[in-house]
Amino acid sequence: MKSEVTVGRGCGWIRVGQEPGSAGTLVYLNLATEVCDVTRDLLLPLGQTIWVQYGGDEPRPLAPSEKPLVVQNNFLQQLGYSDSSRRARLGIDPDLRFLISFHTGPKWFGRGGEVWLLKGLVLPQWRKKTITLKNGLMIIQSVDGSDWGREAVRVEGVEAADGPRGGRSVIKVTSSGNKSLYLGFDRPWQQKLWNSWLNQERGGKEGQYASRGLVRVPRNIGRCPTLDLSDNRLSEASTPSSASSDDDDDGWAGLAEVSGLSRLNLSSNGLLAVPQEVWTHLGLVSLNLSHNSLTNLPPYIRLHKLEELRVDGNLLEALPRGELPNLLHLSAANNKLASLPPYLLREDMRALTLLDPNEGEPTVKPEDLRSINLRANLLKGNIILGNYGNLTQLDVSENNIECLDLTALDKLQSVQCSRNRLQDLSLNGTSLSSLIAGNNCLTKLTIHPKPTKLKHLDISYNQLETLPEWLSSCQQLRTLFASHNLLTCLPDHLFCSELSSLQ
Repeated sequence: MKSEVTVGRGCGWIRVGQEPGSAGTLVYLNLATEVCDVTRDLLLPLGQTIWVQYGGDEPRPLAPSEKPLVVQNNFLQQLGYSDSSRRARLGIDPDLRFLISFHTGPKWFGRGGEVWLLKGLVLPQWRKKTITLKNGLMIIQSVDGSDWGREAVRVEGVEAADGPRGGRSVIKVTSSGNKSLYLGFDRPWQQKLWNSWLNQERGGKEGQYASRGLVRVPRNIGRCPTLDLSDNRLSEASTPSSASSDDDDDGWAGLAEVSGLSRLNLSSNGLLAVPQEVWTHLGLVSLNLSHNSLTNLPPYIRLHKLEELRVDGNLLEALPRGELPNLLHLSAANNKLASLPPYLLREDMRALTLLDPNEGEPTVKPEDLRSINLRANLLKGNIILGNYGNLTQLDVSENNIECLDLTALDKLQSVQCSRNRLQDLSLNGTSLSSLIAGNNCLTKLTIHPKPTKLKHLDISYNQLETLPEWLSSCQQLRTLFASHNLLTCLPDHLFCSELSSLQ
């Protein structure tokens, strides 16, 4: 007798491939299924496990006790998919791998694990070694964990070979005294991941100070293009206003001494205010102040080279004005923003905003912005965004917006606006490929011109009485979620498109 497969009630699918981002094969499991169960059922070798990758982030190995379906469900819930049956159906969609994907790989731990090392001068041979990366060092020891032959090598240079050598993807690591070591990997993605790790360790002496329990910025760092001070306790560092005349009492003096700084990460430090030393680095290209306790930023910022500003997970009630002519990526999710700065509004809406005559007109160029993330704030009312010539991604989910007009954004590809109070949504369909607008109060959806590139549409849990007639002409449409509306009929020829998921 054929067993019944139940979907959406504690069970579902994940796709497991051999490479990050590959379509892979479907694996049916439940919320209690652990990684060790999956590896056993897939008959993976003892040295293999399941890895997960979110979007374009670095993949990571799952612990044996982690539950893959729970990992996938939690991720989809963060995107606004609250219905379990919808999450289960998304699990079979091959395109989900562009958001989250699972694949097999070695049982590496943290930044380390078993890799191939080329040993021998006369007759070099590949031998398995356990290598751990820490504080700029590559610690090499035997696979059995014994200290025999253990050595620590300072990572000075990293060079990835373009093609496979001897059936393996190779990385050349140069240490002090121009000594060279060659690491081998069975798959190209493993080489790419270790290349990233090694380059970060190479910069360990030159700016990698994350998760060290620091209460002050180290002194004498010198020239440092990238400085990572995340996940420390720098909220305990004294600020210039509270420091004594002795520089040694100023926990931020080390930051003022750094030269050539272009990327600065101060996330997860419990900061109540941004130290003044940050704004003296006029060459900053990327600034990450996420996951602190900031209630405000300086009202006017002058960072002419800044391309990326991240302030997620704070207590901000307003975004700063200023001279940010090259800003490309703005992320301010999970704050208390109730309104937008003038440079995010359409030209004819800016007249409604009073300008400080002492500050003048801000010189942020909205036409240069590529992505904006304002998820989980306090935005409300009617919002009409301006003509961002290059904006491709917008996330305003989990706010209280009632009307959203994005018709001026002709390059927009991805829009997330779920969990608002939207009644009216207007979009430009020229480049649109993904729209997630579930859990609103939509009675009207206007997209012009027709979104012929649309691949994913979620307008479920709204008050729509009809679906747009142009849906049947969206030949690339793969998933459509329109449940829990007031629909009485469907557009003609809707089922002529190659839908992989319909609800």
